[in-house]
Amino acid sequence: LMSMIGSNLLNQIIIERGIIEPNRILSELHKEVRSTLRQTSGVQSHDGMDASVVLMHKKKLFIASANRPVYIVKNGELTELKPDKRSIGGSQAADEITFNVVELEAEMGMMLYLFSDGYADQFGGEAGKKFKVKNLSQLLLSIHAKPLSTQKEILDTTFDNWKKDLEQVDDVSLIGIRF
Repeated sequence: LMSMIGSNLLNQIIIERGIIEPNRILSELHKEVRSTLRQTSGVQSHDGMDASVVLMHKKKLFIASANRPVYIVKNGELTELKPDKRSIGGSQAADEITFNVVELEAEMGMMLYLFSDGYADQFGGEAGKKFKVKNLSQLLLSIHAKPLSTQKEILDTTFDNWKKDLEQVDDVSLIGIRF
């Protein structure tokens, strides 16, 4: 449900209203989610979402993120772009909040990874524990130079081998972009 609400609101914000700055998109999305779910009128709905938005203009990347890190891998090193520690909608008390935007140069061969918490939060392995963000970052660093189709195969296989017969606990979204 939150994905459908978010998708519809993003279409309104970006396509209909023409807002393209990632930080403004997240701020507007927060305001609209709170309005749509009536979180401003004392309703006890704490539904929210995490999101990252990237705009590429010429060779510049503009990145804003609500509660989800973004990974950049270049020259064999992984850099974590820290998110703003707040979600879209949910238990945030303020109707209007601002998000930071990170600007950086897109470099040839650089990988950008955006992901939900589903992969890292999956239970499995020998002890039935979570995969964890640290393991995901190490996996992405180890495969970043491979073709994207190979990366997908490795990520899918690793996830399935980790999960084994356990139930999948959450949606899994992971986007890798090579420049």
